[in-house]
Amino acid sequence: GRIQRFVEDKDFRNAIQMCDSIMGYPVSATFRKTVKDLSGLLTAQMRAEMAGTLNDVRAMLAGLPAACAKAKTMDELQALSDQIQQAQNTLNRADNPAAYGVRENISMAANIMREWMNLKAAEDAGDEAKALEAMNRISSMSPSGVWANNAELAKKQERLQAAVTEKVDKAVGTVREALLKLTSARDLQAVRNDFSRQYERLRRALGDDNYAQQQLESVRNTLNLWGRVIGAEEKGDIQAALQ
Repeated sequence: GRIQRFVEDKDFRNAIQMCDSIMGYPVSATFRKTVKDLSGLLTAQMRAEMAGTLNDVRAMLAGLPAACAKAKTMDELQALSDQIQQAQNTLNRADNPAAYGVRENISMAANIMREWMNLKAAEDAGDEAKALEAMNRISSMSPSGVWANNAELAKKQERLQAAVTEKVDKAVGTVREALLKLTSARDLQAVRNDFSRQYERLRRALGDDNYAQQQLESVRNTLNLWGRVIGAEEKGDIQAALQ
């Protein structure tokens, strides 16, 4: 009866264990052969089911980057995340060496989906810098394979990079204009505070964009030096201000 219920639930592992338990009882040779044959059939069925599951999961993982790139809403991304979670739960219950590699890949995909949802939330909020941070983390999680080679994802990353670089240019330009109008240390501090709020967020998002990183560092250094200029001027030390 327990074997029957396990088979109906497609829980072949427990059904096979029940067969093994029966083999420990003093049963007739005919019945023993019947149970042994049933165990063999269940083992073959379990392997076939697992092979089919693994193929389905591999296909889902291969199509996941394109599916994420096409998703327009958070609900669509949540549906993809739910599929991954369901497959992850299935594979975690599988005591099969063939599932180990796929299990690692789907675990990585689950982490990537979390970052992709962070990216989508940042995009919806108009925060390209935060979205690019998430995109960079996704790239670092998938150094090879479909995630790194997907054309749609590459376009999205380039678009986000361009948007953040534009923000850097705007931040730099704003500081340059402000420096020409500064008349006191208090004015300078206001400019520095405004730039500092943007600095860390933009710097993290830029990743390997060395030119933009250098622009940010140059502006920060300039603001620090300009503070010394104004400080010297206010003290009447023109020579120090010139230096």
